[in-house]
Amino acid sequence: MSLTYSPPAGATVLKNGNWIATKGADGKTYYQSAIGIDAGASPVSGATKYTGPVIISGGNLTVASGAVASGAYISGGWNNVYVLSGGNFESSVNVNGWTYVRSGGVSSDNTLVSDAGNVAAGGSSISDTFIAGTPTDGGGDIFAVSKGGYIGGSATVGSGMMLNVNAGATAEPITVQNGGTLYVDSPSSTVGSGTPAPALGDTTISPAYPVAPSGATVLKGGNWIATKDSNGKTYYQSANGINSAARPVSGAAKYTGPVVISGGNLTVAAGAVASGAYVSGGWNNVYVLSGGNFESSVNINGWTYVSSGGVASDNTLVSDAGSVAAGGSSVSNTFLAGKAADGGADIYTVSSGGYVTGNTIVDSGTKLVVNSGATVANPIAYYTAYPQSSYLSATVLRALLE
Repeated sequence: MSLTYSPPAGATVLKNGNWIATKGADGKTYYQSAIGIDAGASPVSGATKYTGPVIISGGNLTVASGAVASGAYISGGWNNVYVLSGGNFESSVNVNGWTYVRSGGVSSDNTLVSDAGNVAAGGSSISDTFIAGTPTDGGGDIFAVSKGGYIGGSATVGSGMMLNVNAGATAEPITVQNGGTLYVDSPSSTVGSGTPAPALGDTTISPAYPVAPSGATVLKGGNWIATKDSNGKTYYQSANGINSAARPVSGAAKYTGPVVISGGNLTVAAGAVASGAYVSGGWNNVYVLSGGNFESSVNINGWTYVSSGGVASDNTLVSDAGSVAAGGSSVSNTFLAGKAADGGADIYTVSSGGYVTGNTIVDSGTKLVVNSGATVANPIAYYTAYPQSSYLSATVLRALLE
């Protein structure tokens, strides 16, 4: 998607200084020369009133309570836009400036070019687009959403820009184009819909370390495959090959779950539901093929590869460096770094065309990378004492709740 911006045709040009948008007695929004900026702004007595659209060249704009500043184009210098409580800055452009959305203020459907502003607690950014623009417009910059702030709608972060969602903020649909960046500052940032995760120290938020199921059948080493039998049940058998090349060994014993696979690989074939499995003991791989479901299971210090049409759901993936391919789905999975002996921190990737939904948790020390073209359709809770651990690889993140 190409992101463009240009001044509105036929707009009134207001040059330099400070300007304020206020709601008149007739309910319309008027622009006037102002004394002061932000909460200290007030119209100059007797100043001419202009209706929109306007171009403010080299000046600052304060949007007062009740005003709807629509179709404005602000450029020509390091210009600020202040959206006060009850004010609405919409369908407008700010080039190489700062857009400050105060508590109770709303910024919506704007194009913010090389904008280093922020959304304060109680403020809202809805369907805004953040782009770096041309080099003469300031290049890349960072826009922040503070604790208690909200960003939603269909927000877009373009190439060269960074959107920083601070701890305690809430972010809903966000599209990040190639070259754009989303940084989620844990803890208690929510990406998706729902209640933000509790702040670190308010409660115990680290998921429990997984243990092997009692009474499970232990399958040691080699390759294994989960298949659906003619009776509709899922059975585990020794396999020749892995992934899409995996086939049951002729005449191999069939085991029902739960199973512990120690030092081996597991392929989940079409129709099979591998539930309650515990895979560990080495650099073990789990391959979830189209039509297969790997659920309520654990994979420790391995790789979990979800192919197109495959589903991984309600699993605990410890030190897992796997991926969700285009057409694959990750539903309510928990990603842990685990103990040092389990491989420590690792990176799990959702490829372009992949899908993440449900109650996804990314715990301390591990990373979830959502690549360009992927979709995240529910909250992702990031629990960590180290904010950098919840960095969603930015150059590549494409869609959150698209």
